[in-house]
Amino acid sequence: GASAGNTREPHLQTRIRGEIRLIPLREVHYLLADAKYVEVHTGQQGALIEDSLVSLEERFPQHFLRVHRNCLVAISQLAGLRRTAGGVCVALRSGVELEVSRRNMAQLRRVLREV
Repeated sequence: GASAGNTREPHLQTRIRGEIRLIPLREVHYLLADAKYVEVHTGQQGALIEDSLVSLEERFPQHFLRVHRNCLVAISQLAGLRRTAGGVCVALRSGVELEVSRRNMAQLRRVLREV
């Protein structure tokens, strides 16, 4: 029906073997910038998209949080922080740990208090 477009959940668009596939935001665990692409990490296989982290951060501010200049994590996936020899890592529910830069530490702590 005509209303279907409004209820479509937010998603990222990726091309896999020439076909366009939609990845619902709720399936995304984190995003890693790599040269001119961004790697989308979900519970399943990863995918590449051509958006920049900055544009994703601006489009979905309530969904993703920057933890490093090359990494955004899904706020819904945050599990906690862990000190390491090299600094601090953020732990995701999936068990993945990602490095946190000092610049992004304060904002991350603030968000963790709210989740």
